Amino acid sequence: MNAKRCALFCVVGIFTTAASAGVAPTGPFTGSLFEGWNDKGGVAASFSMFGDGSSITSNGGGAALLATPSWSFFTLISAYEGGVMMGDTGGGGYTFNFASPLSAFGAYFGTNSNLAGGTAEIYNPAGALLGSFPVQAPEGDWAWDGWATTGGDSIGSVKIIPANAFGGFVMNDAATGNPIPAPGAIALAMGGACLALRRRR
Repeated sequence: MNAKRCALFCVVGIFTTAASAGVAPTGPFTGSLFEGWNDKGGVAASFSMFGDGSSITSNGGGAALLATPSWSFFTLISAYEGGVMMGDTGGGGYTFNFASPLSAFGAYFGTNSNLAGGTAEIYNPAGALLGSFPVQAPEGDWAWDGWATTGGDSIGSVKIIPANAFGGFVMNDAATGNPIPAPGAIALAMGGACLALRRRR
């Protein structure tokens, strides 16, 4: 492959990545970022997460989030892993706000209310809605829900909206995510691929 074709290959590769923006559900994974809430406790409007400046905030703005080992309402639910889980007391759900854009995010969700499920709204860092997806959140139990970009975009926040009439009581635990590689790292990888192709001539 000559230098011109190699350059074209690299440009096309970058363009293709940028042209297929979107987000889709993904199965369980363990990302480089993890939050089990095990160092959190009490009630607040927001809590830090991932240790990188990310946070979880109450959709209602008030002190409605609760970090607790277990919680009884219509049914009992206890932490999925470790000793603490995160939920809200009726503030309309909560939003995960990421300090750095993510390529994937997921967590285990459950509820102690009388109606399972909810909705996840996935936004890019600029605040544009990428997609809206159901959240399982079974009664008194846990289920995985996760989402990954399909190329060209990134996840800036995830808003969880409970399905029940009480406007809260959807818990999460074992939240995990993968950051988007820095642009320089992507360019370096593409450059390395081009160099490898040229050397194989």
